[in-house]
Amino acid sequence: MARTYHFPDDVLRIILDYVADDWDKIIPIDRRAYLSKESFVQPIVPPSEYDKFVAIGNFRRVCRRFARLGAPYQWSRITTRYSVRGFKRLDTITRRQDLVQHVRKFSLMVPYFYARGHSRIEELFHTYGIHPRHAEEDYRLDPGPLIRKRDELQALVDSGDDIASLTRAFMTFNSLQHVQVLPLVDSDDRLLLEVLRRLSGRQDFPAHLVQLEWAPACYHAVRGLGKALSNGLRQDSVFQKFSAPLLNSNSAVALVKSPQLPVSHLAERLTCLEVQFEPEPRLSEHILGLSEQFESLFKAARNMQLIHMGFPSSNPLEVPLQQIFHNVQWKHLRVFGIQAWRLDADEIVDMARRHRRTLRGLRLRDVLLNEGSLWRDVLTMLRSEMENLDWISLRRIDYATHFDEVSQGTEIDDIDLYPSSDSSSNAEDEDMGIADDENDINHHYNHEIEDSPYEESSSDSDDDGPAGLVGPDSPISTTTPLTSPLKSLSIHELVTASADELGDNGRSVGRRQTTKAWEQWVIAPSHFRH
Repeated sequence: MARTYHFPDDVLRIILDYVADDWDKIIPIDRRAYLSKESFVQPIVPPSEYDKFVAIGNFRRVCRRFARLGAPYQWSRITTRYSVRGFKRLDTITRRQDLVQHVRKFSLMVPYFYARGHSRIEELFHTYGIHPRHAEEDYRLDPGPLIRKRDELQALVDSGDDIASLTRAFMTFNSLQHVQVLPLVDSDDRLLLEVLRRLSGRQDFPAHLVQLEWAPACYHAVRGLGKALSNGLRQDSVFQKFSAPLLNSNSAVALVKSPQLPVSHLAERLTCLEVQFEPEPRLSEHILGLSEQFESLFKAARNMQLIHMGFPSSNPLEVPLQQIFHNVQWKHLRVFGIQAWRLDADEIVDMARRHRRTLRGLRLRDVLLNEGSLWRDVLTMLRSEMENLDWISLRRIDYATHFDEVSQGTEIDDIDLYPSSDSSSNAEDEDMGIADDENDINHHYNHEIEDSPYEESSSDSDDDGPAGLVGPDSPISTTTPLTSPLKSLSIHELVTASADELGDNGRSVGRRQTTKAWEQWVIAPSHFRH
């Protein structure tokens, strides 16, 4: 160790780069994996990378010099739980000038809120005998932590201490680029939701006693973050990215309609906006009602490089693209993504054509074409006119008529949309990396949060290169039959293949292997030229 200590700083940084090996690096926005791994996934250290995380933590414990050199590798991303303890830890970090200078990404983990007037936990337990010692095994739930958390959340909302803490943080995070808001369900809340679900089948169950909901939590968190960003960001701030993988329409209203928030000022800073809306009744109607505000937002956000706006796959949005994006052309747009939308082919073509010289990535997840439109027309335009397109995602695209025929019309269960976390003091201590002894500041992630449902499955990851192209003569790999004749073509043959070989019947789209073949066909000419 004595010899290592005398290594120059540059040499030690090389060693740290080798140890870290990209786990702390921010993925570039035009990479296909960016949305899956930076915006729509829980901020955790993957199990495969945990040893590297621990190694850097141990390195920082050696001495002050090593602590200084290792700090950028641990503190580029921090996570705060929405709780009294979480905000106290955030305040502790805010006072550490040696740490705040490294923070580039901030994630706020927000639990369910109790609906107003529906937080009578004591009455629920008393009425139905839900007690840890006397209830059935499935109902072994302690009301104490639930009551304490309920009172704590209400106190935070009433006092405004959460917004004050966030504002102080944003005033000191002078390298902050990305702010993310994520839902969190701990083990107590998950068990309570399960208990409520089972009791709801009883005729005598008074549903008005307790209701846990994401909508009020999302509304307060987004509104609070908006205020904190408006009040806390300095003129020279480099903040430019905002993502919310489970946004509620009322939360969008809080951002774009609140007279207290200078949305246009924040929009001017944005280069990346990634939002996914949760299932809710009359969502299309609510989104259409925000058309005028979306116009103001997107016209002010003239520096956009990445936009993703998604909706529930079970209930695709029925609003024309023009009513949201208003034919705005962004000079620097590199990635455009939409999910679960009913559209005409011309709408997609017009959007792509306006950005044909700048787009590197195009994501059309769960997009349904209306009657009279053909996917072959969309893909032909993309193949022939998009000059720099590196990748395209067509996962689960289809035709609206076919989707309606096969769809059950059932909503996705809310609880299945939210990542979970075990609530324990140790987990929360690790969440922000603030221990009682400041020499133990080594962790800032919550290692017990489950993988996000938004992350790609390993069998079909978006991080497989540009639409899976692997070589000039490589055939398309398939494990199940395709409906497209492209399945056996090499890259050379894809370059000359015609649209007739897509196998588009205008009624339905085949399995994932079909859309992967279509993706390859679209970008083959561009990659062959390069």
